[in-house]
Amino acid sequence: MAILRKADLLARFEEAVRLSDWNLLYLSNKGDHPARYRIFRDGKDFVVRVFIWNITPGGRANLKDEYRIQNTGPKEIQPEIGARNLILGWWGEVGVFVGWDIREHVGPVKKFTLYAGKGTGTSTGSTHWICALYQSEG
Repeated sequence: MAILRKADLLARFEEAVRLSDWNLLYLSNKGDHPARYRIFRDGKDFVVRVFIWNITPGGRANLKDEYRIQNTGPKEIQPEIGARNLILGWWGEVGVFVGWDIREHVGPVKKFTLYAGKGTGTSTGSTHWICALYQSEG
């Protein structure tokens, strides 16, 4: 499983936005993490703030269906007022984005866990994550 650099993860997110027929403008410097965008289409627009990491195996032999984000960036997550705040993981092995509910992860960043076979998630034991398929045109 290939681990993507932050710029490649953000490029994958940007491509997914464009494949969904939305446009985007950079509000942060390219490569900043979290990244900020203005996403717009048909007279609708909003600011999106994206935290994104690779999803990797959890590493515990007794939990073979455990996958997680290993935080390699911000030490704390605080939502931006007026923005749509996304916590995303890219699971390259299956080609999907997984999103976690930011309300469950405000404050110091620890870990974000996904149990692939059980439909549960996050280190808090809640089930606040979603999965979205991604398919590149290339």
